[in-house]
Amino acid sequence: MLKILIASHGNYADGVKSATNIIIGNKENVHYLNAYVSEETVKDQLENFFKGVSENDEVIILTDIYGGSVNQNVFPYVKKENVYIISGFNLATVLEILLLNPEEKVSLDNLRNIVEESKKQILFLNDYVAEQEQEDDFDI
Repeated sequence: MLKILIASHGNYADGVKSATNIIIGNKENVHYLNAYVSEETVKDQLENFFKGVSENDEVIILTDIYGGSVNQNVFPYVKKENVYIISGFNLATVLEILLLNPEEKVSLDNLRNIVEESKKQILFLNDYVAEQEQEDDFDI
């Protein structure tokens, strides 16, 4: 079964949970790690999460920022079989991951595609609108 862990600094993961629950509803296979908001260390939280992961499970971990302390704590798990880590997620990434069928095997090509498509969701709208208006000017 697919298990998903969304790991962040502060309560960002809970904010993501709130947003995704509004958009697609609660998912049983999703877990949230809010770092540095309790006495429990990130390392301990990760160890507790992995206690609930069987050798047949696949795990996708989403971290908020590449190179940050949460990502650094997650990084050693990249060597575990069936663990896939995506850093620097946005809501588009999370939604695509949450919509994966938890009963199907994870496709690495699909994960790569999700990451590439998610990058397209980040736009500086001022420039984007200006480019669209310029293109429209030439359609006369």
